[in-house]
Amino acid sequence: MALFEIDPNPPMNTPIDFTEPTCTVRAMHLSTAHAPSEEALKDEKFGPIYEGKGGFGCIYFVPENLDDLHEIDPPAWIFPILAHALEFNYDYVLLDGDGPVLKNFKIYPW
Repeated sequence: MALFEIDPNPPMNTPIDFTEPTCTVRAMHLSTAHAPSEEALKDEKFGPIYEGKGGFGCIYFVPENLDDLHEIDPPAWIFPILAHALEFNYDYVLLDGDGPVLKNFKIYPW
């Protein structure tokens, strides 16, 4: 049984109490400088689950385990980022134009 129950179909115009958290997700925030190009962020085979308006950021889902990561076969540039996020229990990777540049990952000059 859930700690906090929320009616999935509340009567119309009924306020829902969101004072207690229902879930928490963790996102690893990085600069888009860790992607080789803007086009790489929009890869048709392995695209983001969300692309920010104006093209300045993307969100990628982190698989549940290493086998799943290998199965989805991400591009080489993002594989170490997703593997790192998986190791540290992140749910998502946010690549953002204003995000931090980390020396642990390859940096592309674009």
